[in-house]
Formats: sequence, structure tokens, C-alpha cells
Amino acid sequence: MAATQRAGRARSAERTFRGYRLQLLYTLWRCLTGPSGGSIRLEGFEDLDVFDAEGVLAEAIQVKAYNAPLTLSDVQEEKSGSTSLRQRIAAIRALFPNARIKISSYSGFGPELAAFDEGDVAARRRVGTKVGSVGSDVELADVLEFEHCDEQAIAARVTEEVASGIAGADVTTSTELMLYWLFQAAEARATVTRDSALERLGQVGRFVSGRAAHAAEWFTSIRPLTRSVDSGALDALRVQFDNGVNVRFEHVVAGLDVLRPEKLEVVVDGFRKGSVVIIHGVSGQGKSCLAYRYMHDHVPNALGYEIRRIADLLQAQRIVLALSEHARQCTTPVYVYIDVQPGDAQWATLLEELAVVPQLRILVGIREEDWRRGRPVGASTAFHDVALTFDEVEARQIFDHYLDRGRRTFVDFDDAWRHFGGAGPLLEFTYLLTHHDTLHVRLAQQVATLRAELSPKELNFLAAILSASEFGCALNVRRASDAAKLDRPLATLDRLEREYLVRVADDPERVEGLHAVRSRIALDLVCDGAFLTWAAAAELALTALPEDAIETFLFQGLNTFTWVADHRNLAT
Repeated sequence: MAATQRAGRARSAERTFRGYRLQLLYTLWRCLTGPSGGSIRLEGFEDLDVFDAEGVLAEAIQVKAYNAPLTLSDVQEEKSGSTSLRQRIAAIRALFPNARIKISSYSGFGPELAAFDEGDVAARRRVGTKVGSVGSDVELADVLEFEHCDEQAIAARVTEEVASGIAGADVTTSTELMLYWLFQAAEARATVTRDSALERLGQVGRFVSGRAAHAAEWFTSIRPLTRSVDSGALDALRVQFDNGVNVRFEHVVAGLDVLRPEKLEVVVDGFRKGSVVIIHGVSGQGKSCLAYRYMHDHVPNALGYEIRRIADLLQAQRIVLALSEHARQCTTPVYVYIDVQPGDAQWATLLEELAVVPQLRILVGIREEDWRRGRPVGASTAFHDVALTFDEVEARQIFDHYLDRGRRTFVDFDDAWRHFGGAGPLLEFTYLLTHHDTLHVRLAQQVATLRAELSPKELNFLAAILSASEFGCALNVRRASDAAKLDRPLATLDRLEREYLVRVADDPERVEGLHAVRSRIALDLVCDGAFLTWAAAAELALTALPEDAIETFLFQGLNTFTWVADHRNLAT
């Protein structure tokens, strides 16, 4: 017996919840499709009261969702704080003489009410007698209206309205949030308008789309810059940095970079003046190092992020949405470092969209070649640019930096500068200070050893990777190994990684050189002009380039065609 009672209460609670949900669905439908200028008061005279643009009550609506067709006794039931149907009608019409009272039912109507609704004179007389007089000058049929509600049709109309805007990214979640908003409004007996409902729908849509974009892009294209480095990884990070790999934030956290206070102050000053700073320079001038050092020294922990690779416009839009919603929830500025990859066509669009978000500060690092390619930043985006160059003054500061750390590989600065030759990128000079050999000499020794130990297929594989990496591109590792016909691709890849010539990229399906400068030097050494030419390496690279990198590779290659032809024995 007790179990039966509990089951009955559960079914009753379920019916109550469903009834209230359908009432909110009906209300949402009326809010989204009603005329502009009117308003709806929730839990007023009835479940919802509809007012026209002048504030005059047009309809007072009860919404019913029973399991059986509605009867007159169901309609006559007392509403909380009210009395009979007749008294409620009289009270409403005393204030608004032209208002109509509507009974909207999801379960249809019983025979008596159905006949009343269809205009049956006898039925209207009987119902009028049972309800009682609502005024000597008016018939009940002129005041009371019955409406059949089709749940599927109403839900379809709501879905149509929700799907038509930004909330259409996730109609189900957006609808649920709108229903909850109406639930809160009903609890407060609030008044809503079509305009306020549409505004709320836009807010819901931005939230839902931002959440979806956050889930898709966070920790993939958008990476938080964390300040923790495993102590066991310090030696490996130091070896990587000294060998001229592409710098990561972990290298700066470990304190391996060379401090450049004057250039860092230029970045700081740029952010004093605006929200966008762009660092540009040729490969090897330390753009990433400078950017990461700024993010480390001047951006609070948990407020710094980096974006490395933007696949297409759709991903750029998701990134914008995710970061915009994240920034709006923060009370302090959020900093984003965009590391522009060679040939990236979406970075300017991403920058322009992010630049209008008040809470965001954007730092961009871009190669000089791509910066000069057109500087595609719209006139509406104000930015401060930092052009990186390397000269003897800064070289002396770097020499002193290493000297203070106890790394004395030359008698004095003049000796080091003479060995360097007085020209070249920062990366090559720092390599000289840490190894006492120039990067060219060190790579020449490695390549000589590899010529003796690797097969022609493996050397061709290496040359293809280097030819792509020279222009900042990565190869699909499986297609490259297949095209080179490698006998043991994993062993070859492992050997080249241990030589600090190649590495598996962030995407495990891609392989690339450690740095564009290293790749350029190594490629010239690997290509002998007779048995292995740059043209052969480039041809193999083209078969293994991802589609999004082909344009960059061809553009950069053709852009330097004369130099390539003169120096690399390019087959015509």
C-alpha cells in the first residue's frame, strides 16, 4: 500500500512538472512570436497576461496540460489566491473591460466545453448557467475563449525561432536555458517583452556557442601558459634551447632565454598605448623568446594564453568566441599570444575580431616575410609594432649575459664577434656562445657523419623535411616516409630527432625541422648538387605537404627563386 502511494505521488509530481514545463513552453512561444511593443506579465491575473503596446490587457490566459480532456470543473478550480472563474473574469473586466479570458489546453476539451467552443447554443447556455453571470450586458462566449495547443507544433515554432539566431548552434540547450529564464521570471511575477526575450536569446546563444567553442578549442588551439616545469625536464630543456629549437614557454619559465630589457620595454610601452602589439622580424631574431618573456614577467598567472596554429576561418571564429566569452567573465585583462605560422591566412581576421573585446590584450609574433607580404591588418585595428633586428650593441649585451652565467667560451666579446662574422641572426650568435662553434660548422660535422651512416633514401627524407621547414612548413610524416621509400621509418625518425635536426610537431602526424634557420643551413649542407638536389627534396616535400601548407611552400620557394637557382643547382 505504501509503495503504491509513493508511486502515485511520483506520478503526480511528474505530471505537475510536465504541466509547468508545457506552460513555460507556451509562454516562450508567445514571447518569441508576439508583436513588438507588447508585453507579457507572468503569474498575474492568470498564468500569463498579454498587454498591448499601450499597456492595456488584451488576454488573460490559463494554460492547462492534463492527461485527459479538460472539463468545466477543471476550469472552475480555484487558482492560488483567487476564487471562482466567474469572479476572476469579473475582477479582470472591471479593470480592462475589453480583455478576453483564454483557456489553453494541451489535452483538448471535454464534450461540453468542445460544444461551447464550436458555438452550440444549448451548450453555451448550460456553461453560462454553471459559471454564473459575468455582467448583464455581455455573454460568456464574448469573454471566454478556448484554444487547442499542439505540443509538437509549439515546440517546432520555438525551435524555429531559436535556430534562426546565434542560439541555433545548440537549439536544445538554448531552449532549456530560455525556459529556465522564464521560470525565474514567473517566480518573480515579472513582465517580459518580445524584445527582452530576443535579447535574452542572443545572450543565451553567445553563452552556449562560447561554451561549445571553449570545449572545442581549449587546450588544443588555445593553450594556457602555465608556470610549472618539472625539475627532471630542466636538462632536456637546456639541451633543446642550446641546440636552437623553436622556443616554447617552458624554456622561458626555466630561465634559459637571454634577457633583452630594452626590447621588452618597447613591448611594455606598446601595451600602455593600446591593446595590440605586433613583434616582427626574420627567422632566428628571437620573436618567440621576447613574447614569452613578456608573458612570463608582465602577465599574471592563469591570465596568459597562446594560439599557435589556425587551420581555417571556422576555427578562427571558434577561437574568437571562446576567448571573448572567457574574457567577459574575467575582471582583469586576459593576454593572448598569437604565434603566426608561416602562410597563416587567418591570423589578421582573428586579430581584428579579438581586438574589439575590451578585456583582451593581444601580442602577435610574425616572421618578417609574412609581415611584409601585405600586413593584412584592417585600418580599424590600432596596433603598436616592434621590429626586431640584431646588431653589435645587443650582441655585446648577450655576451655579457652568458659571461655572468659563467659560460666563457671566448677570450672577450671582440673575439666572439670576429668568429661570428659580424652578421647573422641572434639564434646563430647565441649558438656560437654556447658551443664555441658556429651553427654552420656544427651542422656541417653532423651532416658529414650522416652522409656516411644514412642511406640515400634517408638523406632524401631529411632533405624534404628541411626544405619544408625552411619556410615554416611541416610534412605529413607517413606520406613523407612512403614517398622516400624508407625501410625503417621509425628508426630513421628517431635518429634524426636525436641529432636535433627534426622533431615531431604538435600534431603527431606531422614532422618538421627544429627551426627555420637551422633547416636552411642544414639543407644547403645535405644537398650536394649532384646526387641530392634541392629540387629533388622540394619535389618529395610537395608530395607530403598538408594541403594548408602547399601555398606557403610554393610562394616562399618562388619568392626566392633566383637565389635558389644560383645556390642550389635547381633543375629547370
